Amino acid sequence: AHMAYGKQLADYIRSLVGEPYAAHTDTLKALNDAGKLVTSGRSKWSDTALASTLGAAGFTIKGDIADDVVLNVKQADNMVKLAVTVDGAMRTVEVQPGESTVTLAAGLARGTHTITVRRATSDTGMTELQSIEYCGTLTQPEKKTLQIEFLGDSITVGDGMLWAGNYDYVKDQNTMLGYAAKTAAKLNADFSMVAHSGITTAGMLTSQQQSYTTANETLPLNSNGKQIV
Repeated sequence: AHMAYGKQLADYIRSLVGEPYAAHTDTLKALNDAGKLVTSGRSKWSDTALASTLGAAGFTIKGDIADDVVLNVKQADNMVKLAVTVDGAMRTVEVQPGESTVTLAAGLARGTHTITVRRATSDTGMTELQSIEYCGTLTQPEKKTLQIEFLGDSITVGDGMLWAGNYDYVKDQNTMLGYAAKTAAKLNADFSMVAHSGITTAGMLTSQQQSYTTANETLPLNSNGKQIV
């Protein structure tokens, strides 16, 4: 009798407040507008998707979530690698051209989790991060006070960080293991970059910067809400 009463009480409370780990599918734009997503790097909104061609561009979510978390992605042209960090542990995922899904986390225990997704390769075709499927409730992630932008070349984008003998520009690159990422981490900062293998900083500051700025319109904001150029 007590168990039956407890179940009835639980069902009644659930009817008032909702299922705490209900399934959701939200676009990144909707989460951003609701204050439940923090963007990083240079990117732009393409309808409801977060789009970029540059390394380190991506987002962070945080909340009481459980089970699997899945990202819907559209990739143009070449394969791209995404750096996926779940509760501090990072791995890279290869995304082929076309529309696909990426499992960001599988079998998460109920509780508070933080998930970050950022491009680990630069200038390998436009990536559109479209929507997230998750179970639970998202909250507002913390945003770093200090934001740094790096201008540079192959060293900045992390070219060759994973080199193992047979060079491949995409497979051997990991922006999130390069000097820019390491510098930002040491300073407890977030970062963005305008960088491409083989170009000089002088070139990036002239014609190249203009093209990249046009393609990736959302610049990082400092603590006063002003754009950093």
